[in-house]
Amino acid sequence: MAAAIAVSTMAFSISLAALIFRGNIADGLPRAASSFLLGGGVIGVVVAWRSQLRTTIATSQDLSAIAILAAASTIATGPADDPVATVIVLLAIAALVTGVCMFLIGRFGLSRIVRFLPSTVVMGFLAGTGWLLIRGGVEVAINRTIELAEIGELFGSATKFWLPALGVALYILVSSQVDWLPSSALGAVILGCIGVFYAIVASVSSVDEVGDAGWLIGPFGEVDRWRPLSPEDFSRTDWGEIGHSAIPLAVMAFVSIIGALLNVTGLEALRDDRVDLDNELEAAGLANLLIAPLGGLIGFHMLGDTTLAIRNGVRGKRVPILIGAMSIVMGLVAASAVGYTPRFVAGGLILGVGCLLMLDWLQSLLRSRNSDSLVSIAIVVVIMFFGMLPGVGFGIVAASAIFLYRYSRIDPIRSARTGSDVRSTVERSDKEHEVLHRRGDQVRILRIHGYLFFGSIEALYQQVQALIDDGQTRTIILDFHRVEGIDHSALVMLDRIERTAASQDIVLLWSRLASEFHAVDEFDEAALRTLRTFVDLDRALEYAEELLLAETPRPPQTLSLSTKLVSQFQQRTYDKGDFIVRQGETDSTIYVVLAGSCEVELPHDGGVAMRLRHFGVGSMFGEVGFRTGAPRTADVRATLDGTTLLALSREESDALEIEDPKLALELSNFILDTNSRRMAQLTRQLHGELG
Repeated sequence: MAAAIAVSTMAFSISLAALIFRGNIADGLPRAASSFLLGGGVIGVVVAWRSQLRTTIATSQDLSAIAILAAASTIATGPADDPVATVIVLLAIAALVTGVCMFLIGRFGLSRIVRFLPSTVVMGFLAGTGWLLIRGGVEVAINRTIELAEIGELFGSATKFWLPALGVALYILVSSQVDWLPSSALGAVILGCIGVFYAIVASVSSVDEVGDAGWLIGPFGEVDRWRPLSPEDFSRTDWGEIGHSAIPLAVMAFVSIIGALLNVTGLEALRDDRVDLDNELEAAGLANLLIAPLGGLIGFHMLGDTTLAIRNGVRGKRVPILIGAMSIVMGLVAASAVGYTPRFVAGGLILGVGCLLMLDWLQSLLRSRNSDSLVSIAIVVVIMFFGMLPGVGFGIVAASAIFLYRYSRIDPIRSARTGSDVRSTVERSDKEHEVLHRRGDQVRILRIHGYLFFGSIEALYQQVQALIDDGQTRTIILDFHRVEGIDHSALVMLDRIERTAASQDIVLLWSRLASEFHAVDEFDEAALRTLRTFVDLDRALEYAEELLLAETPRPPQTLSLSTKLVSQFQQRTYDKGDFIVRQGETDSTIYVVLAGSCEVELPHDGGVAMRLRHFGVGSMFGEVGFRTGAPRTADVRATLDGTTLLALSREESDALEIEDPKLALELSNFILDTNSRRMAQLTRQLHGELG
């Protein structure tokens, strides 16, 4: 099993070297072939060792070869005195840049970006790569470049070279659709093709003759052994050409990172389990950093080979590490043998992989059948006629446009409620609840979410404008609790919303806005101070309710307890900020607010405590601990100086039941009535939230 997979991966590495080092840089093919074998082996060992996957095979990648092909072709036809050394150094820089990017993205946990890429754009990239591989496979087989206008020239003397390659490609294509074929079949076919080829050569010709006729990648000769990058390579490099390749280098890194993440995501689906993408990308990054001085090609996880290995019972890291080790040995001690690989085998492997990518793309187009498919087709057309770099650029622009279009269509308002539906946690009398229920529709609560930019903020402005124009709304609350970010253009529109509301005498309240303002460089402290801002929605609701209640005469809050029962309580006075109850305490005392106010808060480490309830005169709290003796579930603080409470312990209540059962009954009814009203209010609140 290991030998079969090793044969196919090594043959593919050789094919990629032949794909890049053609024409004016063909002299570099012997060194590149051995470097790709060695580098692919190192990648396989490192990724298998560091990966969290039980089984993963990794080596040099076709995506990386296609990304570097255009730059290599430009250098080969450019003014460089030594184009081979320049391309070799470019490969090293590409591996270094990609390795650093992969490692940092993985280390800082940024790999999840792949989950936000439109699938049609990704498939367009892969299909464009497939087309370039098909073209490259044919060119490797016939040992010459060919343009679209020269397709007709293939049907002549070149037919004998590419037709066998097409046979290898068709086998790869058909075998990928047949589950019952063993993973060793491809390796056996490769060895079989080479064996049949040399059997025919032995009977009708000689190795030297078929080599001269262009059937072989080499031969290379014993002088073409592998060697690492040296100062001589750097001195012979045309650094002007390297500078001109800055954008292709960025494309190589981008394409390789996306390819690695897509392959790992595919392996994640194969395992039916979540995989730490960051760890896998970090492992691939480390591997590419190691191969940079070796002159190897960028590599990462192999989806197809890993899938075949797992389906055929390979488990653990031993086999992947063995495959990598075999490739390393081949690159170090037997690189000259690579030159005897028939071109139709190398070209057929590249051609087959390209056909697989194109087939997957066509199948995805048939499944999707939506307008996004046109973008995918456009990316492929651009790559076909203009190359990989323009195709990637077009794809990035297309992905950005799709994102902006779709995101701008998302309603920035997560929910819209009225003051009748949603109430603050302030405990109020039945009369006040009646007023708020009757006039609550004059208060509108808009809960906003997502990232606010020029597209989404316009939709928010239009909905606020509609509320202003309806003639019934008096107060609008904008809650930013779920907002993930805000840009400068959105801030300008928010200022416009504030001015529009003020011109129509609409009270605009901003909940949790300050942090979003501070996150923008153009933030204006003075502008924030002119707004009515609140630390949370609950306090904004309290303010809106007070505006409504201020317009209606209401009697002062009083105690609903008899004077005789009040005399049984102890009076305690607190200043603003004093703790009355602490979370976790086992205090069995019940409290009634006689003067001032207090709030129930849920402590939060490193943040603002959440207000659960606000108690004014006549309110009661602490009844759970009073009845059950259970630990306190939250903190209670005084919010005004001179807050006076009536306190009665459970022991004093038990004594009251014996001494004056009538007063004890009054206390029990008071507790029951208070809890019943709270339950009714909570029910209305829940109904409003769910409605």
